[in-house]
Amino acid sequence: MPQFLLELFADRQRRLTVYRLKATGPHIASIRDVGHRNLGHTIYMPGRNPDHETLEKGMSEIEGAAASVIRDLLASRKSELSPEHREVLSWFIALQWQRHRMLLDLVRVKVLQDHPMQPTDPEYEYATKSLGLHAILTNVIWPWKNRNDPMCRPKERWNHIVSRLEPMFWKTLRPRAPSLLVGDTTACLSGIAIGNDFDLPVAYANHGIGLGFENFQRLTAPLAPTLGLVISRSEDDARKITSRAMNRFTVGNSREFVAHSPEWPNAAPSLFGAMVDELTTQRWLAQHIFPGLRA
Repeated sequence: MPQFLLELFADRQRRLTVYRLKATGPHIASIRDVGHRNLGHTIYMPGRNPDHETLEKGMSEIEGAAASVIRDLLASRKSELSPEHREVLSWFIALQWQRHRMLLDLVRVKVLQDHPMQPTDPEYEYATKSLGLHAILTNVIWPWKNRNDPMCRPKERWNHIVSRLEPMFWKTLRPRAPSLLVGDTTACLSGIAIGNDFDLPVAYANHGIGLGFENFQRLTAPLAPTLGLVISRSEDDARKITSRAMNRFTVGNSREFVAHSPEWPNAAPSLFGAMVDELTTQRWLAQHIFPGLRA
């Protein structure tokens, strides 16, 4: 998680109350200690020195642009977004989705299952630490850099998530008081798009389980306690999303943690109580569904 986003939900001391799915109670943490893995974006290649900079530099450009857009939105009360704001946030969502720790870990586990390796194998370090990171470069960062370059081929400027989000209905959710939570998943998918088959229990769709960018109904993204983003296939559906619903989808899409300012429970007791109930369900589900979270 980018620190600029976590900081928007923190108190003046840059602290968050954090609820981890595999822990029983909350704890207070600095934003520097949340959503971060040391050298988590280092690229290891056989026969080369570890590359600590390429991915971080590319991601920081997109994060910086997104931070500027969010500041602009917080300074206004408009529910509609400009084309420029939509473009930047689309790329930011694509980055956040592609870099999510669970997605990267699932890719690595699957590859190692299909192609077992030993620690002595030349590509073992790459497979266990960096596999999936190149996809962020090729699918997000390089197309982002090329997006306004007419000399680049269309496929060098294209991202499938950005392309799918562009024609959908976008609106901002603007509660008057701090109401929204943040979690480890920025792009929270929920609902099943009309015309799509869904083989799992329908309730799983509120947890982002079984959903991708081909069959989801809506995407919600908490950007600050008083600012959320709703992207839906239906304009009416987008307008119906409330703070409580967005928090439900944030908790339901969490795979590691949810967090809020230490002051938030007193400021929004009803929303806090609903969050506690949703978190109880999510922790139970995590024990059975999400790999790597079993105690």
